[in-house]
Amino acid sequence: MIDVTLLLLVFFLCMRRFKTLEGVLAADRPKDVGRGTTTAVPEEVVEVRIEVLQPGARVRPDGRPYTEADEAAGRRFEYDAASVVRDTVGARSTTDVAELERTMGSLVPDPRGPDAPRPRAKPDTRP
Repeated sequence: MIDVTLLLLVFFLCMRRFKTLEGVLAADRPKDVGRGTTTAVPEEVVEVRIEVLQPGARVRPDGRPYTEADEAAGRRFEYDAASVVRDTVGARSTTDVAELERTMGSLVPDPRGPDAPRPRAKPDTRP
């Protein structure tokens, strides 16, 4: 009986798979290439600030009046044409939507390419 127990013990010890630590794994890395000497180019950070100076009335995107039921439902809203918004990009500050679009277009190229149709902002009807 003891010989069967001993044989089972040896069998299970031989069949056990030991866990290899990740730090000890062999890796086939190239030996002739060292650390890269290039450095990362720092990206320019541009602060964009949009301030609502005079909010005007809230309307739904389709132009209908924004009601308390819309607010309770968490629906999107826009401000009507009577609102005054100041956009600041870097050191430039403007209240003209077309000028903001030109400034942002010069800072951030369109990833779809230069000939891609751009979404147009609503016409600025503010006085």
